[in-house]
This record gives sequence, structure tokens and C-alpha cells, in this order.
Amino acid sequence: MWGLETAANFMNFYLAAEYMRFGVDRDVNCTGCSISGGNPGNPEFSGWYVEGSWILTGETKTYQAIATNNEMGTFNNPRVITPFSWDGRTWGAWELAARYSDLDLNWHAGSVGATCTGILLGCIRGGEEKIWTVGLNWYLNNNILMRFNYLIVDVNKLNAAGQQIGQDFNVLAVRLQYSN
Repeated sequence: MWGLETAANFMNFYLAAEYMRFGVDRDVNCTGCSISGGNPGNPEFSGWYVEGSWILTGETKTYQAIATNNEMGTFNNPRVITPFSWDGRTWGAWELAARYSDLDLNWHAGSVGATCTGILLGCIRGGEEKIWTVGLNWYLNNNILMRFNYLIVDVNKLNAAGQQIGQDFNVLAVRLQYSN
């Protein structure tokens, strides 16, 4: 597996992108394996995303070179300048966000109507998924975050007989998060 990741922050704008590619080494000599009649090869898959956000209330995300969760660098949530108050005078921080991601889990998948045998020895039809996300994040204070996301999901996937079984659907997600 290998990947490339980049992120940048300029004032209250944030942009990040990542590409990952990974492969699987198959054991072609395994006893009892369902694939026979030749070497099916070693499949490779990939995925990527690009995302950006704009903090409407002017806060910025700071970079932390060593994170506590995985010892990798990361951008922190913004430090809220005016935390939400019940008297209605301050509303916390607000962020607009957008993301596009593409994940391809097919390998020698073939085309509609083609089965996954014979010429397509060892094909994998994991499908391809594309997701558009738009979101509104509300940082009530430095510990509480509410996310409101709308996702447009497109899944293209063939079954073993070559029939399209993918789906297109939309998702509305709300998340309340506490961290200290």
C-alpha cells in the first residue's frame, strides 16, 4: 500500500486531498481455493478524495505536527472565538465544507453481461463508489461540534453474472461530537 496526502490552511480556508493505492498478493498454490485453471493475478485497488472548507466566523485550523491518536500530523478544529451562549448573543463558529471521494474496488471487472469466469479469471467486482458531500459544521465551543452533512452517493457494481446491482442514493446525516 502507498499513498500521498496533502493539506493546506490559509487564514480561514482549508483544503486537503489524498490518494491511496493498495494491492493484494494472492496465494495461487492454496489448497481448496475456489479459483482454478491458472494464475488469477494480484489485484490492485485505489481511492482518492479532495475536500475543502471555509470557516465563516473567521477562526482558523492550526497544524499539529504530532497527533495523539496516531503520531501523524493533523489540522485541529478551530479555536472558537465566541462560544455559543443561551442568551443568544454569541453563536460559536460556523464552517461550510465540501468533499468529493472516489473508491474503486474493481479488478478486471469486465462489462455488463459478462460473467466473472473464463477470460476474466479471478476478477473482483467490488464496485466503484463516488460521493459528493456538502456540510455545515457548528462548533458550539471548543468541546462540542455538530455536523450537518448531505451526501449524494453513486455506486456502480456488477454481480457475478454481469448484472448491474449498484445504487444511487442520498443521505442526510447529523452528528453531535464531544471532545476534550
